[in-house]
Amino acid sequence: MCWYGEAASAQGAGSVFADSGNPYFPQKCQGHGCTAWAWNAALAFADTFHQRIGIRPVYEDARAQGRLKP
Repeated sequence: MCWYGEAASAQGAGSVFADSGNPYFPQKCQGHGCTAWAWNAALAFADTFHQRIGIRPVYEDARAQGRLKP
């Protein structure tokens, strides 16, 4: 089960592959919620990294245009 599996099941979250014969990981585990969490965590890490080394992230223009949302 995904790290948030019980909460996702309670909310009815699922993948389009849920009824297929595919293995649970990764096709059934990684729905939108898990993917959004991973994206936001990676972005937060990159932001902190760039801030600590004192340079402007190359993706800052994309953020200003609203293209960094999962």
